[in-house]
Amino acid sequence: MRRIELWFENLQEAHAFSNFVCERDSSLKVRYEKAFDDTGYHLLIDLSPRPAENLKELLVRGIVHVMESYYFDNWYKTILKENYYFTNEQEIEQILPFIRSVVKEPKQYVPEKFQHRQSCDLYSFVQSGLYSGRSFHFNLFLKKAKQDYYEWLIELIGYAIDEWKRESEYQEFIHHLRNEVNRKNIKCDALIIYSDHSFQYYNSDGVPYTRREIKQLQNKEPLYLYGQQTTDPNLSPLLALNPRCIQIYTHKPEDPLVQKVVSVFQERVEILPAEKFPYTS
Repeated sequence: MRRIELWFENLQEAHAFSNFVCERDSSLKVRYEKAFDDTGYHLLIDLSPRPAENLKELLVRGIVHVMESYYFDNWYKTILKENYYFTNEQEIEQILPFIRSVVKEPKQYVPEKFQHRQSCDLYSFVQSGLYSGRSFHFNLFLKKAKQDYYEWLIELIGYAIDEWKRESEYQEFIHHLRNEVNRKNIKCDALIIYSDHSFQYYNSDGVPYTRREIKQLQNKEPLYLYGQQTTDPNLSPLLALNPRCIQIYTHKPEDPLVQKVVSVFQERVEILPAEKFPYTS
């Protein structure tokens, strides 16, 4: 029977790997053997009979899970401090979720880098180490990762910092808009919105705003007045009207455009199912 052998120097990390893979495949049998010289723990996993590719993917995810659970955050913090000179602990904690996202899905953030550097994808890197021989020594692999993957990780963290800065600027802008709408006078009691790719606006009697009226509202309250260089044709009319309450009928409450309105107008917004829209859209 084919099997794979893995070595961990730390029992807690060995358990973390074993629990991760066994929780996702209850048919897996993992045997522990303590090294005679107390240098670690030997894990034996039978590979047959099961689809090899599915098991390979699961074992790779298990190794990544251990790295993420016990090592990566410390690596990230070290890089932020030593390579990017961050000293504010609060900022470092804010950046960590962005780093985790970029490291897990680098192609989403830096696709141009992957024409010739596919091996720098974390899962590809782990897979190449896991299946390079008959056995896999986790701690030796970590040392190799420090040599071969760490430089790429420094670069990825640079992209994550850029994402964090963009999000911080966006949140500052939303906060500024929120303060402005709370400061300005209410100009209508209620605004009804039907959201389907874009917004369709109705007054409290269910009468739709014409395109001309919407255009006038957009011109009346362009976002550059709030320090934003780009315009948002969906948000500008709301800023111009500054409604006391906003009802949004939508199939997708999680839509970024809907969530932007919620972020700005907060408790004024009521989200309702699109199928309950009382008028003809």
